[in-house]
Amino acid sequence: MNKKSFENRKKSKQKKLTDKSLEITLIIALINLIAAIIELINKLLK
Repeated sequence: MNKKSFENRKKSKQKKLTDKSLEITLIIALINLIAAIIELINKLLK
């Protein structure tokens, strides 16, 4: 196996990893946003 293809495979693996962690970050942000909205509604209803 030549070095170039190995490097490219490594890079694409890292990119997949980055995409996955970005997805997780977005999901967490969405959950936090929903929780904040629910908290706000609860405060308004009291």
